[in-house]
Amino acid sequence: MCNGKDDNCSGTVDDVASMPKVYQDADGDGYGCPSNSKNSCFIENGWVSNADDCNDDDANVNPDATEVCNGKDDNCSGTVDDVSAD
Repeated sequence: MCNGKDDNCSGTVDDVASMPKVYQDADGDGYGCPSNSKNSCFIENGWVSNADDCNDDDANVNPDATEVCNGKDDNCSGTVDDVSAD
């Protein structure tokens, strides 16, 4: 926990094991890469608190994106081009 105290009596204040994980957001879309994380009390520029990005190389691919027919999983649903026909 990031509170300036030694909560687990380890002799270390805010030791790394008790810090929350943050995830790198390489494409700047507000969603982090689940495979690139670190523990930190602070969210630095380029890092976010969620690991929901399925493609951190493309800012147009994230859970809030609109799925379009383009051969990609734009909205990170796990299915490519899962658009419904009207």
